[in-house]
Amino acid sequence: PDRHVYRWDGSSWTPLPGTLSGSVHALQVFGDKLIVGGAFATIDADTMNSIAAWDGDRWSPLGSGLACVQHPCIYPKGIVRSLATFGESLVVGGEFERAGGTPARGIALCNGRWLDVGGVEGEEGYPEDVDALGTWNGKLVAGGNFVKAGDATAMGIAAYDGTKWMALSKPGFSGLDDAA
Repeated sequence: PDRHVYRWDGSSWTPLPGTLSGSVHALQVFGDKLIVGGAFATIDADTMNSIAAWDGDRWSPLGSGLACVQHPCIYPKGIVRSLATFGESLVVGGEFERAGGTPARGIALCNGRWLDVGGVEGEEGYPEDVDALGTWNGKLVAGGNFVKAGDATAMGIAAYDGTKWMALSKPGFSGLDDAA
């Protein structure tokens, strides 16, 4: 398969320089950069660990990228499944346990440094994944395969106000499975 990110110039698609070692799952413009997330270790020979920034001329890593360190993940470098912005921060959702070396279970913010926002977890206490991100009424909304976000019981969908997580599901709601 072709392992490039492409740009549209108004009439045709052309690949950006650099070959990814895996797949892309999410794109987000953040500041003056294009952030690319997915399941890839490198772009050409440069280590990226599933997340990279394109500045118009070259690729660069976001810190040390993502990692799964304690629990089994589909991809040991972690997987980015969703990207968004919240305030002045980039939000990364997916399946991972560390972002830039900072403990972060499935969701992290980056504003020049990586920040843990409480993480998500599944029924067995394992980190699960955030598959969708968006904003609503000034809150960050995360959807995916989890039963807890931060300290809140949240069956697959939760909102973060910048301080704490809140469930958006009602009692008896069985949650969302890989969609939001």
